[in-house]
Formats: sequence, C-alpha cells, structure tokens
Amino acid sequence: NAILRSELRESDAESIPAPASEECYGAMAQHAMDALGKVKKAQAQEGFLMDAPHVLRGRGELFGDAQALINYLEELGHTDMIPGRVKGSVIMASGKARLNRSIKQTELKWLPQDEASQAIAAVAAELALSVSDTPNILDACAGRGVKTDYLHWALDGKASISACDVAESKLRKAKELLPSLSTQKADLGSKEPNLSGSYDFVLVDAPCTGF
Repeated sequence: NAILRSELRESDAESIPAPASEECYGAMAQHAMDALGKVKKAQAQEGFLMDAPHVLRGRGELFGDAQALINYLEELGHTDMIPGRVKGSVIMASGKARLNRSIKQTELKWLPQDEASQAIAAVAAELALSVSDTPNILDACAGRGVKTDYLHWALDGKASISACDVAESKLRKAKELLPSLSTQKADLGSKEPNLSGSYDFVLVDAPCTGF
C-alpha cells in the first residue's frame, strides 16, 4: 500500500486507467470459487462462513508451547484444539464457547494470530538474531502490534523493538499490548517519513500479507 501511494504521488493518477474488473481481487476470488464446481463451491463457502477455525498463540510463559496453551484453554472450558503448523500456534474449532476478550491487554495470555502472520514473525525473529545477539529492531507498518508482540516474546528481552505505523490509533493499540514499546508515527511511503533512529533489522510486512 505504501508503494502504491508513493507511485500515485509521483504520477498523474487521473491518467492511469482503472484495471479491468476480471483483474481485480474480487473477480479472481470468484473465478477460483467457480473453478471448484457447484458442490465444492457451496462446501467451501459454508466452511469459510461457519467452520473457519480460530488460530491463537500464547504470550509470556505460554509463548511457543502449544500444549501448555491448549491445557490453559481447556481449564477455561474450551475443547477441540490441536497444535498448528507453526511452533506454539493452536487451532481452535469455531462454533465453540466464545473466548474471553475482556481481559486487560497487558494481562492477555493468548492472542489471535493466523499461521501466516506467526510464520513470518518467527522467521523475522531468527533473522534478527543472525544479525546481532541483541538486535535493535523496527517493525515497520506495525499496525496493532501483533507481530511486534510476537517478536517481543520470541526474543525474550534480547532485543530492543520499536514500532511505526501511519495510523496513530493502531500504535495506541500496540502500546496497550506492550507498554514498554517505543512507537512513532511515520508514513514510509512518503519522501520524508520523519522516521528517527537506526536499526539492525527492519520487518516490513505491508499490508499484512505474510510475504
């Protein structure tokens, strides 16, 4: 998104033709669904709407330990959980008891975070440590800080982590989650983003693609 905004600023946006409808995301998704055939398409749609699982991961002592998180959630009355494909992730069947989201952010023992997001954060943590034993990290386009929080627990206090985003409201959420987090508003798509500091490692996952 930042790259697209930058390109638009550098060009005559009004002269750029709109893409054909069949090249837009919605049309591509529709093509993919249609390719499944009538029966499988209906099953896929129902599964997406009714049976899509929740993916969670632990925080603090529950971070990285899927079985410990499962045991904790079972004590709260939840069932039908299995370890996910990313270490420490837990897949919970939908349609079960609702998760309690009224707990203070700083006291949360788990967070919802899909497997792609967890996987990219896990890779980022490993890469950061390959650069330095005590890396100074910037999570660019940090949003609400879910990946930032992952890095915090994965690196176990060995790193100094900062977060930036163009949206102050999202940075406030990140700060609620990690009160010690250093945050700054910055538009990385602009020529002068007003970003201060120097970093050993920068994570850019924009916009939350898992790339």
